[in-house]
Amino acid sequence: MHHILLALFGIVVATSSGGSNDQQLPIDVSAWTPEIHDRFVADTKSNIGYIVHEKGGFTMFRIGSGQRKIVNYMSRTYDAATPSKKWTVLSTTIQTDQDSFGKEGHFLRLYDNKEYTAYGIHTTDNIQKILSADDRYKSFGCVLVSEQVLSILMKTYTLNNNTLDIVTIEEIEAAQ
Repeated sequence: MHHILLALFGIVVATSSGGSNDQQLPIDVSAWTPEIHDRFVADTKSNIGYIVHEKGGFTMFRIGSGQRKIVNYMSRTYDAATPSKKWTVLSTTIQTDQDSFGKEGHFLRLYDNKEYTAYGIHTTDNIQKILSADDRYKSFGCVLVSEQVLSILMKTYTLNNNTLDIVTIEEIEAAQ
């Protein structure tokens, strides 16, 4: 799994010649320490997120993603499924709607080839309910994460000079 995650960003890591025993287990998110060049991968089929260190190691956790239907939201009608893309977080904002964006309102804005989009990464006031459910397709296209993960991603963004590389993909196994 680790090599698939790294391959999504074109990162090449040498492994031991020991064969199949070089598989890494995920680091518990509560023990995760952000590093320079960490990346975030969101598998929107399984709704599992991964933060990956450039030189090895990853953590994984539940996420929410876009509803798989046509919605009318903010005067727009569109398919709310989270698009599969390579993104970059280039800015953050504080949203005042605590129901939609959680108590702190932190919103990591996703840019597509440096173009501003409506998509982002954030939490909600009911994030624990969303993340504990089997059906986690609850957003209008954004990636939903826990307060703990959002805090890690905010620290990672800051550590990387206010940028963070993101991949949203329909299913990681498809990348093998």
